Amino acid sequence: MEGKRHGLLLLAAGSSRRFGENKLLLKDETGQYLAIRVAELYAHLEYKWAAITSRQLALIEPLCRLGYQVTVLKDSPSFSYSLKVLVENTKNHASWLVALADMPCIQPTTVEQLMNCLQQGKPLVVPRYRGKRGNPVGFSRAYLSSIMALNLRWRMRELSLILMSQNTGLNTCVKELELFNNLFGGYVS
Repeated sequence: MEGKRHGLLLLAAGSSRRFGENKLLLKDETGQYLAIRVAELYAHLEYKWAAITSRQLALIEPLCRLGYQVTVLKDSPSFSYSLKVLVENTKNHASWLVALADMPCIQPTTVEQLMNCLQQGKPLVVPRYRGKRGNPVGFSRAYLSSIMALNLRWRMRELSLILMSQNTGLNTCVKELELFNNLFGGYVS
């Protein structure tokens, strides 16, 4: 059964220096952390993991309540490091959808379409909006060795470029999805 699982990897272990404070611990008007608001978008998925740092311990309880398996990293030097730790912990799975915890405006239909593509056996799924790559990004076991060999300085943008360059006959399955740039530093690359 293990090789048939398709999971979500929520990366919340960044340094978040862009706003002068940890943006994942910013609260919305209801008092909810940004990272938890994002985690809720994926809470319906059966298999999900989150990586946080020791500076974000306030996220453990709400993530666990949402059904996440949480990995606390003493420090995370990069996106790539966090990703590699979670992939290593789940390396027997068939595929992963990699989501960033600072992107609260991803639409539920985007998540569903990407997961459906992964479950259909697509090796790489990348949403697009107006011809530009976006997030989250999904990949299958076919890319396991590439992920584990990632340079520790690479970010999500570099990851998708590297994976796409390794597959010249790429059909991402999802052509155009409605994605929204958000106010918390997310991007459509």
